[in-house]
Amino acid sequence: MRPMLVIAATLLLATVPAWSDTTVTGCGAVVPAGETGILAGDLDCDGGPVGVTLAYGATLRLNGFSIRDTSDRALDCTQGRCLVIGGATSEITECGGSGIVVSSAARLIRRGLAVSDLRIDGCGGYGIDAPNAGVVATRLVTTGHGATGARAWSLRADDVTASDNALHGLQVRSKLTGAAVTAEGNGINGVNALEGRVRILGVTVRANVHAGIAARRLHLDGGEVSGNNVGATGIDLYVGRRPWVRNVVCGRSVQLIMVDGGFYIGPSWHVCTDA
Repeated sequence: MRPMLVIAATLLLATVPAWSDTTVTGCGAVVPAGETGILAGDLDCDGGPVGVTLAYGATLRLNGFSIRDTSDRALDCTQGRCLVIGGATSEITECGGSGIVVSSAARLIRRGLAVSDLRIDGCGGYGIDAPNAGVVATRLVTTGHGATGARAWSLRADDVTASDNALHGLQVRSKLTGAAVTAEGNGINGVNALEGRVRILGVTVRANVHAGIAARRLHLDGGEVSGNNVGATGIDLYVGRRPWVRNVVCGRSVQLIMVDGGFYIGPSWHVCTDA
């Protein structure tokens, strides 16, 4: 390479910024776009509105630490493509509002939020609230919330438990896919995808107040969907089209009929023990 070209290339590389890590030591911190924030210890926000704000493409590593006592949201992913990595003992807890919020109004299918190795416990609102975004969740527990365990446009869930939430366990508009999904003891449906489709390998869905799984389309391979809607009509599977079910223990399956103004219970699909 000619000397002048070498000099020009060196100057060009020197103008490219190098992303750096940000040590997060207090509530209200902002992790800039594309950078990685690393918790230096537990964050006790003492009722402050937001624990940590993540800009576009930002990453937060909790390193086993926790975030607690926020009044609005523990983590605010403002523009999508956020990555949250917890740890064996990482928790978001005592949140007056929601745990993790993807607050962008844009529909960010597959690019909203990825979260792993985290427990979100006891928020007044949602555990994860991303109604217009795609979410990927791995080794997540979301439990005891005043609303739904996790709400997203689309959700990839692997080793996810959503239990004892006041509304749904998991709720999607488009699709839910994954493996090893548990939804127990939720106040409405264990899995709610009334307008979407669900495809899961290995489920445990029990003791939800209304249906175990409610979806337009359903593909289940292995597991148990039982003991839901006890004291009413005992619906475990509430599905718009004939469900594909293999190696699944379930009690009652019925047709989901959607018309203007509501949802109605149709005939049995005859894929469960009790029809």
